[in-house]
Amino acid sequence: KSKSTNFRAEEYYDFMNLNNYLLFRKGKFDHSTLLIMTSLLSIKLNLDTNTVQNKALFFTVRELIQNIYNHGFDDGSGHQGIFLVKKDDHKLTLSAGNFVLNTNVDKITETFNSVNQLDINAINDLLNKRLINSLVISDNEESCGIGLLKVKKLTDSHVNFEFDKVNDKLSYLSVTISNIHE
Repeated sequence: KSKSTNFRAEEYYDFMNLNNYLLFRKGKFDHSTLLIMTSLLSIKLNLDTNTVQNKALFFTVRELIQNIYNHGFDDGSGHQGIFLVKKDDHKLTLSAGNFVLNTNVDKITETFNSVNQLDINAINDLLNKRLINSLVISDNEESCGIGLLKVKKLTDSHVNFEFDKVNDKLSYLSVTISNIHE
């Protein structure tokens, strides 16, 4: 029986390599997970973290992972989620998923939809307004979405998202950002 278990692990590994998955994590997410995932990605891609392009990549990774542990549902054992990085033709796709309360689905949907509709000038204006207001008012509500706005600005990518209703209390949020240059 242990032989078939080892074989399955090899199958999963081969599947990940064949389909160009560079990183995959399912489990509890916190600040240490963020540090580990960014370090592994840097090593896996042999990246210089000081270039503007790579800073945009790492900012996006950070935002996706932070959204899991800052805004996801905590089941009592921490914020559970999934994060993966896939590479195709020198472009990366980042995906993250986590549970959210159904009471937050409409607000999250509105935030994603409004950010996806903005052009670069509108993003800059809104970023400046929210940053100034958050400093003056010190209200977490005013700073909501700043990370998402910066991701949209840095990657110039549509932020794809969808919800799958799990039960009366929770939905599963999946977020994918594609075509990020390596």
